[in-house]
Amino acid sequence: MAWSNWENLGGIIVGSPGAVSWDDDRIDVFAAGTNNHLYHKWYDKGWPDWEDLGGVIMGAPTVASWEEGRLDVFVRGTDNALHHKWYD
Repeated sequence: MAWSNWENLGGIIVGSPGAVSWDDDRIDVFAAGTNNHLYHKWYDKGWPDWEDLGGVIMGAPTVASWEEGRLDVFVRGTDNALHHKWYD
């Protein structure tokens, strides 16, 4: 086995992305865009366009999955409080 070449997934992100896998052949990536909204991109037999999840985040998102089909994203908001968004 060998590493692949780099693949450009598009978009313009600021800061570090966060990623998690919640099922076989599935990975979800989250990052802040230039407007500080949370953006989401996933691989499931291909990469769709970035999805704008809104909000105004400060810093890199952290994401976890504690069961199949569940995603929990944590970010620092403009009020410096911890904010949580989930998908189930």
